[in-house]
Amino acid sequence: MDFDLYHDESKKDGYWHGVLLVPKPSRRRLLSLLAEVRQNAKYAHALTFKRVKRKGGGMFNAAQCWVMLGLAGMRGVKKGDAIPVWLGARGGATKRYVKIDDALGLKFILFRVRDDLTSMSGHRDYGSKVETTARFAVKGGLHMLGSDQRPIHVSSLHFDGHEHHGREFNRDRLVGRLQGLRRYCSVSDADDCIFDGSGNHAREGHQPYDDCQLLQLTDLLVGAFRISAQGCGDAKAAQKRISEPAKRLVGEYHKGAARMRNSRWANSFCMSECYLENEIWSFGTIEYEADDTCRQEALQLD
Repeated sequence: MDFDLYHDESKKDGYWHGVLLVPKPSRRRLLSLLAEVRQNAKYAHALTFKRVKRKGGGMFNAAQCWVMLGLAGMRGVKKGDAIPVWLGARGGATKRYVKIDDALGLKFILFRVRDDLTSMSGHRDYGSKVETTARFAVKGGLHMLGSDQRPIHVSSLHFDGHEHHGREFNRDRLVGRLQGLRRYCSVSDADDCIFDGSGNHAREGHQPYDDCQLLQLTDLLVGAFRISAQGCGDAKAAQKRISEPAKRLVGEYHKGAARMRNSRWANSFCMSECYLENEIWSFGTIEYEADDTCRQEALQLD
């Protein structure tokens, strides 16, 4: 199946790559649901995790709905009842939920570089460090989430802006050096496969509006998964609140593969990290920090 890939980052206690894979057949349905949330929440501006600082209001409601929608969309198996998701609409004082019957098949990769790229030597610039570790994230994630029965072909790659990297993304470094992929994984190497304009649809030089929405969804998911894996720590109360559904999924994920194998979220997301030790890369699972200060909103896993 063909997927569009969306990438965003977080620099809180390490360098976190977040990669959202959107199946081509599900793209229009997902965008329609995201747009419905915006309309209901009456919020048209760009959504980012770090800007959600207080509960209530259009930004908070839209971000909360988008995170829940993204998680519900990761359900890869139609099993049991449809998942009720709040799309921001109310009937009086009561929230009106919409049941997501179709399995959208989104996939999400969270990959942490422990030391925020500071120990990487021999790279010509900061951008090359980002490109190298992004390859780690993409390759490892595709291997974990795909299979012979569920092949993944990435037809386009979207990165949220290139200005803070000092230059545009290098296709050869990102894709040309992406070697050793298993037979069920492939990534386009077309000259125009990479897009790195801003993901903020209000900024000059932004990517097409639809791609901006999916980049903003990726931003919210990076934040929600990061604090769910790392512990809520000093996150704002509003950020904790919108991350609660992810907290439940992350907790189940860390109970092991056997727990997730029969879940509707099997093969829908993965989390790992890397670090340099004696100039050799080591890879492993992100250490999970259970945090009871985050409420765990109900999310049916079985």
